[in-house]
Amino acid sequence: MSDNSLFRKAALDKLASPERLDVLMQVTSPKGWIALATIAVLLAGVVAWSILGTLPERIDGQGLLTGEGGLRQIRASGTGRLSRLDLAVDQVVNVDQIVGEVSAVDMDETIRMARTDYQTQLQAHQAALASERMTISNLEIQRDRARANLVKAEANLAQRKENLAAGIGTANQVRAAEAEVDGYLREVASYEEQIRTVREQGRLREINLQRIQQQVSSTEATVAAGAEIRSTVAGKVVSIRKQVGDLVQAGELIAEVESSSDASSLEIVAFVSSATGQRIRPGHPAQITVAGIRREEYGFLRGRVRFVSQYAETPETIAATMRDLKIAEASYRVIIEPIRDESTPTGYAWSTGVGPHTPITGGTLVTVSVEVDQRAPISLVLPVLKSALGA
Repeated sequence: MSDNSLFRKAALDKLASPERLDVLMQVTSPKGWIALATIAVLLAGVVAWSILGTLPERIDGQGLLTGEGGLRQIRASGTGRLSRLDLAVDQVVNVDQIVGEVSAVDMDETIRMARTDYQTQLQAHQAALASERMTISNLEIQRDRARANLVKAEANLAQRKENLAAGIGTANQVRAAEAEVDGYLREVASYEEQIRTVREQGRLREINLQRIQQQVSSTEATVAAGAEIRSTVAGKVVSIRKQVGDLVQAGELIAEVESSSDASSLEIVAFVSSATGQRIRPGHPAQITVAGIRREEYGFLRGRVRFVSQYAETPETIAATMRDLKIAEASYRVIIEPIRDESTPTGYAWSTGVGPHTPITGGTLVTVSVEVDQRAPISLVLPVLKSALGA
């Protein structure tokens, strides 16, 4: 056998039987295990956080900064057409200041008719009064005549009784004299009753006349009082609800004023959707973002819910309270009290530092976010997974 054949055979045998079959082969590197362990730890942390951690659940809404106690209202004191309104947003008004005027609709005709009725009743009363005086005078004459006859009859009765006692008269004569006295007594009483009746009729007619006069005076006073609209509070106008030319009813809202006495203490009147607003309770924390103040720089005002309305309010009711804010659905009214912090320029607590250096005032629009619950993150994911899987 040649050397080449032997070499070829040895090479083939070596290929068929590797020499390092007992040596472990490295499939992964230590770096791979480290990466896998890191991912496992992160996943475990995420799972633990989703079960043990919490996320705040918030309900958002829109509102208005106002003086504590809410906005004060200027209302129409009479019914008619608004003929003048001397008000503008941010204008300062004083107590009892005349800010507008209402022109009565059809009230002039009402007053004219009332005065005509009074004059008619007055003339009838005066005519009846003259007739009554004559009637009473005649009745008094007849009464006095009956009284004089009664005196004579009583004297005759006394004489008849004396004659009967002396034996020169009869019992029939006494009874006849007594009957005569009784007749005159009834006649006097009848005249007295007629006089009282006539006087009572006159008294009732005079009372009715006074009532009509009072109605006329009351109507005139109502028109005079209703013509002027006066502010009942000193402060700054934050909203105007009526315009010149509008028809208004007595007591209808004309404008809203933030009382100057409340300017140093603010609160937020906000509205949240009726679908979620019933979950808000007094004491819930709230974040208030003030219009015109950059949240990314100064953060948000911290506050706490003080009041939640029992029922949702209509958009019309909300429109009577909010300035320049359109809400198209029924919403719950929420009053939020900002947390005080005298160390800040505004006097209130902010989420970032001391907040802005400019004061915040009533009448400013805000957005609110009320924290109503703390939930585990997994509880937010499970409903989505169930919905995706069709469970």
